[in-house]
Amino acid sequence: MRVALMDKVTKEVGSANQFVEVPNLKKSGILLSGILLENLSMNAWQRLAGPASTGSPTAAERPDPLQDTSSRRFKRGTVLRFGSEIYNAKLPSLQQAKITLQPRVFHDRQLVFEGKEQPLNLEGQNVEAPVYTDAVALGENLLPGDYVLQIVVFDNAAKGKKRIATQYVQFEVIE
Repeated sequence: MRVALMDKVTKEVGSANQFVEVPNLKKSGILLSGILLENLSMNAWQRLAGPASTGSPTAAERPDPLQDTSSRRFKRGTVLRFGSEIYNAKLPSLQQAKITLQPRVFHDRQLVFEGKEQPLNLEGQNVEAPVYTDAVALGENLLPGDYVLQIVVFDNAAKGKKRIATQYVQFEVIE
């Protein structure tokens, strides 16, 4: 996909392009959708995920996932929250689901973070397209620059062999 824009006032022109893959859901194995991103302050994250969860972030702390996903620029010392839908997983029942996921972060082709492989929580989920959400703290010690978030999903219920799917998104860490 390629997009070009022109500002009528300044006559400035800009363009961007991105490869878009449209998989065949009828033939393919397990698949992941694109990754939706949102950036939270550490305080907002602690309110959402802390042991004594005190509720949603305040209006000033509320992220805009559409803006965050399109700009993909995040400050050090914040939390990068992400999500993706899973398609074609072998989910005969909630008790038998054997989907595990693992987030990874790379900088200059070097692995800088690898989360633990964890089971997909299916409670209250649509088993046709369950959603995986997780978060990664962007520590104060991260170097500014380009990073890649990779999600790896393992379908351990598939007959014969373990089926794997991956999805990634690039983002930038700023000061």
